[in-house]
Amino acid sequence: MGPMVEFRNTLLHCGLVDMGFSGYPLIWRNGRQGEAFVEERLDRAIATMEWRELFPRTKVSHLLASYSDHDPIMMDMAPPTQPQKRRHKIQRFEEKWVAHANCERIIREAWNQIHPQGSPMYCMFEKSKKCRMDLITWSRVTFGNTRTRLDEKQGELTSLMEAGYGQNIKRIQGVKKEINELLHHEEVFWRQRSRSIWLLVGDKNTKFFHQRATQQWRKNNIVGLYDREEEWHIEEDKIVSIAEDYYKKLFTSSTSLDMEAVLESVDRVVTEGMAQSLTRPYMEEEVKMALFQMHQSKAPGLDVAFEMIHHIRNRRKGKKGHMAVKLDISKAYDRVEWEFLQKIMLKIGLLEQWVNLAMETVHIASYSILINGEAKEFITPSRGIKQGDPLSPYLFLLCTEGLSSLIWRAMENQQLRGVLSCNGGVKISHLLFANDSLLFFEATTVECRNLLHILESYEKASGQAINRQKTKLFFSLNTRQQVKEDIQNMLGA
Repeated sequence: MGPMVEFRNTLLHCGLVDMGFSGYPLIWRNGRQGEAFVEERLDRAIATMEWRELFPRTKVSHLLASYSDHDPIMMDMAPPTQPQKRRHKIQRFEEKWVAHANCERIIREAWNQIHPQGSPMYCMFEKSKKCRMDLITWSRVTFGNTRTRLDEKQGELTSLMEAGYGQNIKRIQGVKKEINELLHHEEVFWRQRSRSIWLLVGDKNTKFFHQRATQQWRKNNIVGLYDREEEWHIEEDKIVSIAEDYYKKLFTSSTSLDMEAVLESVDRVVTEGMAQSLTRPYMEEEVKMALFQMHQSKAPGLDVAFEMIHHIRNRRKGKKGHMAVKLDISKAYDRVEWEFLQKIMLKIGLLEQWVNLAMETVHIASYSILINGEAKEFITPSRGIKQGDPLSPYLFLLCTEGLSSLIWRAMENQQLRGVLSCNGGVKISHLLFANDSLLFFEATTVECRNLLHILESYEKASGQAINRQKTKLFFSLNTRQQVKEDIQNMLGA
């Protein structure tokens, strides 16, 4: 590891970064078969950020070769591009607005200006929409183009200084203050786009933020898409059509759901007192506290998961092996069936009043397809819960209550046996962390077959789709090789 660490330190010292690539990711393979087969990404193109800014269109491609175990890489510094038309970029909330003294006044006036009629949720969204439009209009007048205004102020400062510094000292000081404010706005602008929230504004990091934002743009830029027949398209209308077709299918409810078997296994776990507490009137302070404490969802218990994997991997004795399965759920949030979510919330004992309120937050969702930052098509979904919504992880966990109940029922019927956490400890069959699921059971084809039946029932009821190829398996050391292979073939992992 010594030479590799030294090589990485050299790259860091020289300011060299990986330029990324398109094509098959692993370009070297050892040519062996079975478990001895190895493939890696050994070769890569690197450059400084200054070089990348001089040649922004450079593209690195992994090519295929039939004559070597090394695939070649090609760097094209002037790849052909499609004619660029003017894009209509989406106007989002700008962090720099909040530093302006008039920002709060604009929001208050917009919020109180309209009085829409309808449900409370509809009224809130209409008022939010009004605030957004007024803020955008105000921003165009107040901030304009920061780079253009900076150039104008720099020119004005130069003229004042040439006309006599002492005679124009007050005006020069005023222009310098305006320039500093514009520089601060520019830094905040690029920091927001770089997503480097960990680095504070005010340390003159504009260049770094700009480079990170540019790197992010290159990474997310869509050059072309494959259609369902695996044909490559770079025409904009084709790209839009492929994306629209994919997302319309993803967000359309399935007509072949079978929920009864799953719902029958779900017990009422919410007491009447707990359910009543959720329907109490909420106070202004509670709403404010919830808004100002929002952060990315965290689920406790990862230490338990690592402990269980460690315990399984180090099991050497015993006639039967143990195993863990880490499920990969494809587009987990996007495939949640609304009907299943609603029925399972009622089944566990939540009151209809609260369930209807929760479902209203789900039903009002609409999506727009962004192609390189430009909105193309709008989709009204009939299934799925919103990514980034602080309520979504909890709604998804309520959905997985169906999977959890099926596993518990199988444990009661001795169809799955789970794994002891330690000698004399409790048996653990599954751990759920938002959209991550870890399952534990004996490494036998019988239990594997029972698990497959459970997963199939859960998929048919909830709309979820288990990605067999990306599902990970962990076996204890005492598991026979033939059993491992049989289970891998059954699960397709």
